Amino acid sequence: INIDDESLEKLNLSWPFQRKIFADTLKILAKYQPKLIALDFIFSDSKEKSDDQYFLETITEINKKIPLVFAMSYFTKQTRQIIHKKKVTSVDIHFQIPFFQSDFGFVNVYLDQDDIIRRTQLMKSMNNKTYYSFPLRIAQKVLKLKEHEIQYKKNQEIKLREKKIPLDEYNSALIHYIGPQNSVK
Repeated sequence: INIDDESLEKLNLSWPFQRKIFADTLKILAKYQPKLIALDFIFSDSKEKSDDQYFLETITEINKKIPLVFAMSYFTKQTRQIIHKKKVTSVDIHFQIPFFQSDFGFVNVYLDQDDIIRRTQLMKSMNNKTYYSFPLRIAQKVLKLKEHEIQYKKNQEIKLREKKIPLDEYNSALIHYIGPQNSVK
């Protein structure tokens, strides 16, 4: 599901909108029993604590039956410096209450020197902890992979069971764009 300006206009909504809208939409989606629900939104500027609580209760209940994955971004001293130079695009969740058992995946995207996105990091290690990217976390949940079934060899590959994803010297996977040249903007 994509939320675009045309949809917001038809529904007479403006961004950001109440968490209740997300919660009610998630309840509708859950009725169809998807394998997974992934949310890549900025949850900031909450207006009502009761709205947050209703959203939290909804995702907690849904997550008991359907895996939920939320996008997040990580910030280090280096990425903060890059952000100020406008070389990174990221989404940051400012949600003030815990997501309990929901999973997260980072969405930090780095631009090449010519400001084109050609690669993405799928895993990041910081402070002795490994973080999965949003797409890798989604793949893990859909494929029902256990942590030990994801093997990581820095600057070489990520292995998901028997499937190998090659990594370059920047520890990134190259993005394979489909379609004619200049069709992806």
